Amino acid sequence: MIEQHAIALVVVVPLLAAPLCVLTGRGRWAWTVATAAVWSSFALALHLVQRVLSEGPITYAVGGWQPPVGIEFRLDAAGALVMLVITGIATIVAPYARKSVEREVDDFRQHRFYACLLLCLCGLLGMTITADAFN
Repeated sequence: MIEQHAIALVVVVPLLAAPLCVLTGRGRWAWTVATAAVWSSFALALHLVQRVLSEGPITYAVGGWQPPVGIEFRLDAAGALVMLVITGIATIVAPYARKSVEREVDDFRQHRFYACLLLCLCGLLGMTITADAFN
């Protein structure tokens, strides 16, 4: 099941982790949630790159609506490379972000920062794999 939905999960994992960061209400817990979500997205991206290189482009119709009407996720070799770079940079940055964020962001706002970071990652990944001229 994860195999067929991996292309959607790479976007959905940070999207669902963002509200969890807000609900934690604390910087260290939010950092833990954000780091786990980023690493999960990176692992999914690695898996998808391997699939694209071995099987060719991957398509996924979101919500069961076919592409002229609905949104289609489409991942080819170029998109897979961009997705890997985005998640790779986030994976490198996440472990080191805690100390920097603790110095620069007030303690009562750190969880919001991590939520925004995850939403930014979700948006970048969504733009990368959405096969839509509008996006």
